[in-house]
Amino acid sequence: MATTTIKEDAQLISLEPDSIKKELVEAEQPSTLDEETQAQAEAAINKLLAIDPSQHDQKEHGVTAIENMGAELQKMASRRSNMLKQTINTLAKTGEDGGPV
Repeated sequence: MATTTIKEDAQLISLEPDSIKKELVEAEQPSTLDEETQAQAEAAINKLLAIDPSQHDQKEHGVTAIENMGAELQKMASRRSNMLKQTINTLAKTGEDGGPV
């Protein structure tokens, strides 16, 4: 198998696909997910592990998929956080004016 090397903070990290697969198997925990979610997760993992490191397009697609993983949830969390901040700011202004908080 091919080795992928990543430069991280001026240090080279060598990634062996076989060692990564071994670590994933060793770290496997009993699942508390429902069957549909578990199947989706396993399909996503298998798709990423099936990437041929010698194929640039496949690697780019895999990198993009990982970078965008959870992006929608992060956007939702950010919107909710902003809503909470607005509410707190509004309450603080009301309290400063002597109104009920």
